[in-house]
Amino acid sequence: VYLNNEPFYQRLVLDQGFYPDGIYTAPTDEALRHDIELSMAMGFNGARLHEKVFEPRFLYHADHLGYLCWGEMANWGLDHSEDAALADFLNDWIPEVKRDYSAPSIIGDITSASLLKNSSASPIALSAPAQASVANPADSHLTTFAARAFSISP
Repeated sequence: VYLNNEPFYQRLVLDQGFYPDGIYTAPTDEALRHDIELSMAMGFNGARLHEKVFEPRFLYHADHLGYLCWGEMANWGLDHSEDAALADFLNDWIPEVKRDYSAPSIIGDITSASLLKNSSASPIALSAPAQASVANPADSHLTTFAARAFSISP
């Protein structure tokens, strides 16, 4: 990836956003910042935000600390072959993408890595401004739904 017209190697950690005191809710704003600082102290410069929509405050701290993030929507067993299931999924995912697409720390947003496990579905990756990019548009229901949602051509 290029950052400010310079090659930039991503050293990402998989961040599941788990907190012993709140499960998937950070107990404090400082806990969000502390996670990023710990990751950076270990030599990482970003994170794949694994199957969770992270708090806007996490992205605020990532923006200010220069920490790159790949967003990833949870699918929790989504049957991608069902149009109704995809519609529900996209009804949840699209507002998240629209909410966070202008955060400088978000360099990409994907549907879900687990969605593609044991599947022939094509991934959709979005970046600001939200544009769908698919491996094989003809094979993906997601492409059609995303195209409708963002008024783009598959």
